[in-house]
Amino acid sequence: WLEYYFYILIVNEFIKEAEQVMQTESFKNLPKNKRLTHLLNYYYYKGDYTKAHDLINKNNGLFKYGELSRTYAQLGDRKKLDSINKLFYLHGEFKYFYKAQVHAILKEPDSMYYYFNKIIYVYNGSMAIVNSLKDFDPYKKDERYKSLLEDYYIPVPGE
Repeated sequence: WLEYYFYILIVNEFIKEAEQVMQTESFKNLPKNKRLTHLLNYYYYKGDYTKAHDLINKNNGLFKYGELSRTYAQLGDRKKLDSINKLFYLHGEFKYFYKAQVHAILKEPDSMYYYFNKIIYVYNGSMAIVNSLKDFDPYKKDERYKSLLEDYYIPVPGE
């Protein structure tokens, strides 16, 4: 439960509360790779992309496509973003969801919608969290975004 609770805190920007969780013995006793992944997410959702990037560099090979791609996108590092697209092979919905997230960050809505629309042909469970991610906030008033949410039976914010 601790890991889900921590994730909910940071995604919803309850940073002080997340920092309190990080001081608990339960958090400190998580396996190192899980602690580091949570720390990376903490930096990411706190908006400290430089620290997230530093953590990635210090722990080469630990982090997965989603963490790497969104961090590089936030930093505007197209070279690294393009290089990991060549290194990682992902299948199914998560590949498309992460790519949609990256294009949302890069403010490339046509590409974002292209990848969102590809998710419909695979299992669509990844779409369940779309409203909770701040990377998609700029699009929440966009009619295409609202229509997409309706297609997945996801509540449209503000309606």
